[in-house]
Amino acid sequence: MTLELSELLGRARIIDMSYPLSPEFPLFPVYDPVRVVEKFTCARDGFFVNSWAFDEHCGTHVDAPAQAPQAAHARPARQQLDLELAHEFEKLGGELHQDSRWRENEFHEGTVRATGRRLEKKETNWRWFGLKVHARNVRLAADLEMHLLPDGYVGLCRLPGGEVNVCGLFRRASRTPLEDPRALLLGSNNARLRQRLEHAAVAEGSFCAVAGLSLEPTPARPGECCVGDALTMIPPVTGNGMSMAFESASLALDPLVAWSNGTISWRQMQEAIAHAHRDAFSSRLRWAKWLQRFLFSRLFRLLGPSALRSELVWRTLFRHTR
Repeated sequence: MTLELSELLGRARIIDMSYPLSPEFPLFPVYDPVRVVEKFTCARDGFFVNSWAFDEHCGTHVDAPAQAPQAAHARPARQQLDLELAHEFEKLGGELHQDSRWRENEFHEGTVRATGRRLEKKETNWRWFGLKVHARNVRLAADLEMHLLPDGYVGLCRLPGGEVNVCGLFRRASRTPLEDPRALLLGSNNARLRQRLEHAAVAEGSFCAVAGLSLEPTPARPGECCVGDALTMIPPVTGNGMSMAFESASLALDPLVAWSNGTISWRQMQEAIAHAHRDAFSSRLRWAKWLQRFLFSRLFRLLGPSALRSELVWRTLFRHTR
């Protein structure tokens, strides 16, 4: 049996989720704002026309799998993003050093620390570590899933090319032996996660682990200029880390340009960046810290399952961690 589109739409409830396109339209942080300029006026030209300029994929839309160029599907999304950022950096005149590490301990005037998270040997009585691997043959119920474990959580996210990113944050008490990390990531402590991944074909070369994680804000040392995770790392449960990295770089841009032009001193530039970061991130970091602690509390075991069924709770958490 076949149905005409008009028959399907006649039975459907249509909800318009579109944002009006305007200079205030919400955008991915790396996009330029929507620009609207009055080009012709009735008084001067006899008719009215605005000139619009905006980046691709502005406007409310659903992304199609074929939206990106075919070459982009040949590598994981994060690697593709890194590659595009590197190309843009070099196109703007930057000198990129590859296959090397920053070996100096001091970050002098003129150096911006964007080296990612800082190593923390211990945080209270718990040690935090992250695990990640890419896999195929994973059947998901949504584009993004999160599975809670007794001492951690694992996120499953679709990638281009049919892969799924399996990424988890875990904790263990100091001096407690660590069980098989791969088994932990693949659901040894969570039946539903184990079921999701039981037929997974793991890409062996993609497995990686990071340790010494700190979820506490780290003030910049005297004389340093820090952006992104070098300044603070938001708990991954918010899913907002990459966005904050771009926001952090954007907040640092104007003060850095002013310093490079000789308008302000290095110290004034640091203060301006620190003030902008506090205004932008303080509230969401407080909410994220509370959420992270709540997930591992006894109170969550009592109230968590019912609270997570509430759309109001989800909307509230999303609003305050963005």
